Amino acid sequence: MKALRTLLRRVETSVAAGSNASFGPDARFDGEPTVITQQGGRMEVGARFSLSSLPVQSHLVSLGMLSIGNDVSIAHGAAVAAFTMVTIGDRTRIGPFFIVMDTDFHGERAQSGAKPTTRTAVGEGSGFAPVTIGADVRIGANVTVLRGSVIGDGATIAAGSVVNGRIPGGALASGVPARVVDQSATTSMVDFGDADPC
Repeated sequence: MKALRTLLRRVETSVAAGSNASFGPDARFDGEPTVITQQGGRMEVGARFSLSSLPVQSHLVSLGMLSIGNDVSIAHGAAVAAFTMVTIGDRTRIGPFFIVMDTDFHGERAQSGAKPTTRTAVGEGSGFAPVTIGADVRIGANVTVLRGSVIGDGATIAAGSVVNGRIPGGALASGVPARVVDQSATTSMVDFGDADPC
């Protein structure tokens, strides 16, 4: 047990993502996440951000714009990639093994040098579409959010769900693809794994 506690201890890690990444005060990192900005990508992260990479490494990658609000926590094993734009609102809590990408790497527009679309609808052949996750959202373990998806403020996404489209604010959504099961969100169905992501 002592060895496990040692493995899971909080490790303050400096993040080398270049001058195009800014983190607000009191950002905390467990373990050593991969944080990258490339090809003019930018990353703006608010105050009191928490990202875990223990026991599984997390990744934040921006070739476009990745915007994360204040008091956001993301558990281990996350993969967040912004090729056009990914936005995560204030006070959002995300469980382990979360995946969000604003491209599916398919279609003409996803090819190298192609101009990204600004459409938010998930459309055939579009290749890219921004993702917006609102404020006060709760996302359970093993959730995938696909390109063009919008999750409204205060929504809850149950563990194992795949979000492909719009989830209204305050709703509880579950399934593959995620569908609204209750219009008044509750965190009782959210599984954050063995530990709360905070």
